[in-house]
Amino acid sequence: MMYKDNVLLISPKLDKKTSKNVAEELQENLGIGYLASFLKSRGIGVDIFDMNNGENSLDAALCRDYRIVGFSVHSPYDLQESTSIANMFKNKDPALHITLGGHYASRKDLEILSSVDSADSIVRGEGEVTLHELYSNVSSPNLLKNINGLSFKKNGEIIRNIDRKVIENLDDIPFPTRYNLSNLLKFKQKTAHILTSRGCPGGCSFCVAPLNKGWRMRSPSNVLKEIKELYSFGVQTFVFEDDNYIGKNELGRKRAIEIADSLSGLSPKIRYQISTRADDLDDELLNKFVDSGVYRMRIGMESFNQRQLDLYNKRITPEKVNDIMQKVINSGIDPHFSFITFDPYVSLDELDNTVSSMQRFADNIHFRYVTAPLIPVEGSAIWKRLERDNLLNQDGTHPFKFSNPDSALVWESVQNFKKYMGSLDRESQTFSKQVFLLDENTADEELLKLQKLRKKTDFMMTDTWLNILQYSIEFARSGNCYHSDMPIPQYIKQKHDELLQILRN
Repeated sequence: MMYKDNVLLISPKLDKKTSKNVAEELQENLGIGYLASFLKSRGIGVDIFDMNNGENSLDAALCRDYRIVGFSVHSPYDLQESTSIANMFKNKDPALHITLGGHYASRKDLEILSSVDSADSIVRGEGEVTLHELYSNVSSPNLLKNINGLSFKKNGEIIRNIDRKVIENLDDIPFPTRYNLSNLLKFKQKTAHILTSRGCPGGCSFCVAPLNKGWRMRSPSNVLKEIKELYSFGVQTFVFEDDNYIGKNELGRKRAIEIADSLSGLSPKIRYQISTRADDLDDELLNKFVDSGVYRMRIGMESFNQRQLDLYNKRITPEKVNDIMQKVINSGIDPHFSFITFDPYVSLDELDNTVSSMQRFADNIHFRYVTAPLIPVEGSAIWKRLERDNLLNQDGTHPFKFSNPDSALVWESVQNFKKYMGSLDRESQTFSKQVFLLDENTADEELLKLQKLRKKTDFMMTDTWLNILQYSIEFARSGNCYHSDMPIPQYIKQKHDELLQILRN
């Protein structure tokens, strides 16, 4: 069999039921972009097929011959979508090599290779070097055993090679291929995503990041070079996709300050958003971020209850949570605080405290986090604890069981309200997406008007959900029997109908 020279990299369509991103068209898959640029720097032809870009045609991709077709798999939904497409390619050419990569594929490599007939290999962890070696040796199956970080099939057997060491010097990797930049620049906010570090030193007990190997950062000069290159093409807004932008050491803090100082000198200024931990922030950093153009900050606060903060390994106190939240709000930066309200051990008193605490910050807490449950990554510290405590749910309806029956009753009530609020949630997503996707000809005044309206409706949604959570707690305390067709309280109906009317008009 003569193998063709090109590689095709595919990003499956996002699952709109679970994705928190309401503007898929503004996304680029940076993981695939980095793989493509690395292969191209070695003289290999690469095509990218992003199913979230409506201009792509799967038929066109199926008409070409490739040496390798690779899929980005970060969730069970991605796997389902990828398997369906992989089967099409395999039906056309059974000798074609299909490989999968990404967080989910890396963790589930043996399971996927056992159950997905069309999958020939899994590229685990950072994929640049592993995929290049796979490309170089795919026509010599006996050599695949020498590729670190690769799991593969051979004669019906599944072989899992040793892990590959992470790339220590991220400056050595070429900037990602920007396959969708021209489309991004059509929108008002002219946004591009950028990755300035890999890994996370936070150690949250529910997260995938601690399963990776450490936090590594690109140098300030390397980051600024990419920003200025994109800036010259017309990008005005940057989303830093780092799990933890600052990093847990003095070097990371100095890097953040150096980048901020350099960006402060740009004219006109750029806008950028970052993700960080509450315990990494201080007053100097916050001021630097404001001066340099940080317009949004994502911070995993997770809880106002000490037991939950300890369970999640946040290494902070409720007092610190309140202090940092207030400082970020006072800075003028748009805060995106995330919370995990429900965990298997949560008590009604803790839920009460969550409601009263969130009410103080209701203007700045997105409604999706009011009733957010713990979703531990398989293999994480919390996952192992739930396994030991026999609190993992095996039926797939929810990640865990509750140790407190009253809290389980609150959760059941909240799920019933979610059905009632479903149409309102869809209207809210549609409105948010419309604001994100305003084209470049939209007047600034119109954009500002819509952004204010979105902020108002988000607050109204948060307020409504806080009322729902409080009602559910009070009902659990009442000792009454719960049934799914219980009537919706009139005051919640009024809030629901008012919001629906605003969003539809």
